[in-house]
Amino acid sequence: MDIADSLRRLGKLAGTDAQAETAARAFETEHRRLQDRYSKRPAVRVFYQVWDNPVMTVNDDHLISDVLRLCGGQNVFGHLDTLVPTLDVEAVLKAHPQVLIAGLPGREEGSLDRWREFKRFEPVEQGLLFNVPADLISRHGPRILLARGGYARCLTRPGKSLD
Repeated sequence: MDIADSLRRLGKLAGTDAQAETAARAFETEHRRLQDRYSKRPAVRVFYQVWDNPVMTVNDDHLISDVLRLCGGQNVFGHLDTLVPTLDVEAVLKAHPQVLIAGLPGREEGSLDRWREFKRFEPVEQGLLFNVPADLISRHGPRILLARGGYARCLTRPGKSLD
């Protein structure tokens, strides 16, 4: 993540080098802490839905996947070439995610309804369907580490909390 470098460059441009350096170091410290905490745990297979109609997700080149990895998640569509691919429902079901997270700006209500009809879909069976605040992850800045708390709580398997 190049957020710390961006903070330093902005600080230099604004003439606030000392404050920017403090913020950049705090970001780097928290990032390392999260890596240390979650990197040794088994990865949880995650489908992250950025839009519901059509169904859209992100690949591993996207910042959202970086945050998911930081919290112990593995993006089931990370291997795709397109940054924000459009999928059909069958592709999601065949990917066998353990957790489904939706981050739809301003559209939290009802964004997961379509998935609930698939009673044998693991995230439905295990009660691991989540809406998270999209505004915490949609901007490439220090706030993304605030999102990690919500993601880490979502990446929970029955009897095995990741947070």
